[in-house]
Amino acid sequence: MNSFDVYFYLLKDNLINVDLVPLIEPEPFSIPGEVLNDTLYPDRNSSATENIMDYLNLPDVGEDFYFEIHTKGNKKDLIFSTKGQPLVYTNYYKSMGAHVYGTKMFGIGQRIGEFWKTAGTYAVWNRGAEHKVDDGINPGKNLYGSHPVYFVQRKKGGNDWVGIYEHNSGPQEFVVDFDGYGIDITNIKTTGRTNMFFMLNEEIDKVISNYYDLVGRPALPPRWAFGWHQSRFGYNTTDVLREVHQGYVDDELPLDGLWSSVDVLKDFRSFTVDEENFEGIKEFINEIKEKGTRYVPIIQSGISAGNSDAYFDGIKNDVFMMAPGDQSNPIIGRSTAGDVVFVDFMYHGAPNYWAEQMKKLNEKLPFDGVWLDMNEITSECDGYCYRNQRAEDPIDNRLFYWPGGRDLEQGTVSIDVQHEFGAKELDTHSLYGFWQTYFSNRHFTNSERRPMVISRSTFAGSGKYGGHWLGENESWHENMKQSIDSILLFNMFGIPFVGDNVCGFKYDVGVGTCTRWYKVAVIYPFSRNHNNFGTDPQEPFIETFDMIMDKSLNVTATQIMRKAMLTKYGLHNYMYTQFHIASTEGRAPIKPMFFNYPSEPYSYDYVSNSVLVGDAVLASLDHTNGGRQYYYFPGRGEIWCPIWKIAKYECLQGGSRTSSKIPIDEIWLHIRAGHVIPLQLSDVDKFDNITGLRSLDDMANYYTDIGILLDSDNAADGVVRFDDGETTDLEQYDEIKIHAQGDIPWVGKNTIDIEFEITHEGTTEITNSQRIGHILLYNAKKLGFVNKTKGEIVDYDYNVFDVLVEYDEKMDMSRISFASPSALPIKKIRKVHLQQPY
Repeated sequence: MNSFDVYFYLLKDNLINVDLVPLIEPEPFSIPGEVLNDTLYPDRNSSATENIMDYLNLPDVGEDFYFEIHTKGNKKDLIFSTKGQPLVYTNYYKSMGAHVYGTKMFGIGQRIGEFWKTAGTYAVWNRGAEHKVDDGINPGKNLYGSHPVYFVQRKKGGNDWVGIYEHNSGPQEFVVDFDGYGIDITNIKTTGRTNMFFMLNEEIDKVISNYYDLVGRPALPPRWAFGWHQSRFGYNTTDVLREVHQGYVDDELPLDGLWSSVDVLKDFRSFTVDEENFEGIKEFINEIKEKGTRYVPIIQSGISAGNSDAYFDGIKNDVFMMAPGDQSNPIIGRSTAGDVVFVDFMYHGAPNYWAEQMKKLNEKLPFDGVWLDMNEITSECDGYCYRNQRAEDPIDNRLFYWPGGRDLEQGTVSIDVQHEFGAKELDTHSLYGFWQTYFSNRHFTNSERRPMVISRSTFAGSGKYGGHWLGENESWHENMKQSIDSILLFNMFGIPFVGDNVCGFKYDVGVGTCTRWYKVAVIYPFSRNHNNFGTDPQEPFIETFDMIMDKSLNVTATQIMRKAMLTKYGLHNYMYTQFHIASTEGRAPIKPMFFNYPSEPYSYDYVSNSVLVGDAVLASLDHTNGGRQYYYFPGRGEIWCPIWKIAKYECLQGGSRTSSKIPIDEIWLHIRAGHVIPLQLSDVDKFDNITGLRSLDDMANYYTDIGILLDSDNAADGVVRFDDGETTDLEQYDEIKIHAQGDIPWVGKNTIDIEFEITHEGTTEITNSQRIGHILLYNAKKLGFVNKTKGEIVDYDYNVFDVLVEYDEKMDMSRISFASPSALPIKKIRKVHLQQPY
């Protein structure tokens, strides 16, 4: 067993770093500072006001080494303990057992499966593989990304959590077992060192925020990225792309992003455009951009060997990963392009090479974002395609434990590849997608453009440079449910801009399943339809989707899909505000119910059925095969009202569980009592009359309504943020906080005052989307504010305008407009006063 030094740091209050540094030569690999928030690590600039020893129990002299983390100042209130647990620390096998005092656990990604972790063995090692539910039994079903972090609830029903992160990019495994006293977790690594971070003893949203601070707060994508995207493996000419775009236009379907898979590449070679089949592609891209649709091409990790400019440029600049056998030739992998080589992003010349290739590609395909694929790295060869590239003395001969229970080189390059400064691929493998995302991000930021980078492979900290799609999913209704679990987990991992292939990538999807998937995708941060070559088309405008889905309403699948898109766009200002807050304040935008309702058991049981968007909106997701399922509306004593009209419109009591079959044409989104939300396109009855809405750019032409649902104290609060959707200066935004307070006296007339306060002001140009349309007062009859309500709106220049009220009895909602000569900017409003008629 190797000797090691142990360092304990309190990086800030409630964030502890425990670093076990082996005393060996050469020193073990240290992950570069770009991966985490470098102000916290590796610089370790502590902002703590407390003492690290207030949290630690350590052995006396002569005792075996252990350490325990406890709550501040209470040595007996243990959180994490290695006392009496096995500890082995050798060059290629590091195992540390620990007991974590808690009841529930989630995390350890990436994999397909339930949100909550159960007993089992879970590998962490980036791997391109089939989607299989991970049952915790080796061989592991780990997938594209490495997120060696887990979160534990310390006491059942309590909002007291701890997050634990293992900062290691080599192969590792977590062996998890539950007993009556907590959770036994053994972490096994083959390389690097044990370097742990503890986010302590706080409410779960604060623990997640602490983790966001550690890995770096997520990047904010450009506004258009939150819209609808269309892709397919099989769009193989410019004319086909044109037909797809025209299909959206003809059916009045919005489209923000049109994507190209490997079809656009000549012989599938990265950075080499097929100019014969894609003649006129540059002109086409510029044409659709004028109509609001951006273009995103694929970039695979492999560079075609021997027959592309990108290859010859790389050879000239010596930027490719070298074969360990002779160190004189690039290691060869294999993909759809044939033999390929891989950029060594840890080599000092790689950044300039990558920037030049991106620049050249952009000249031929003026792209607005990039799609990074196969970057785990994935290869069709296991380690080597050619025996002469094999290392003389492979590291694999010295391993006696393989996390995941399989050859670490299966489906990837050799773990013997050596990078600059001596690091081996064994140490750095799971960082490859991170680095590709990082340098692709710089292509945009160097030209002061907000990055839109979507990567299949991720690592802790990837979220501050790009987003993620969940990979090559299947096309069954259960895959919808799995996507929600994964999206929630990636929000916890600090990569909230995430989504799945809507309707599935593999196999032919059923019309009912695809229709429901569009409805579920309303709350996907990243919503893209994408499927495989050879499967049935699934663009929303195809003839297949002319099928009548509800004969009583005579509504087709396409009409329901369009309704889902317009609902998504109508919720956009609220969603965008949540993501702006995530980027600037570090709060997860999409989250499970137990974040806000920790004492309610059902909030843990229906994690993927009922999902919170921010604090104010609850989405009830129809991912069944047309059947019933349970939905929970949390918050005893609260109420939840549908935001958009549905057939059986009613406000539901918090703390109630319902078994429901959501009608095929309905999307259940509810506003929470006590909240104010920004909305557009708030009248679902007018969806059929909306024309010319081609993308989120066009939403700038639509006024923003303010939805209000008072709580039992007759109060409600909310916030909206506006910027231009493109600026890289995230301080250039307007924030308006809105507070509504009702006065419901025993004697006299009811009143409501709605106050608007500018809490942050940038230089954003005011568009119609930043002007007020209507105020939507939900649950209006109970408050007495119906047709004859009187009132006034006052702007910051003290101009006063009367209000006009239209009461919707079906929704029990008053729609309040204003007799002003033009729509007022929301940030120019001082207050609105409403009063019952005499």
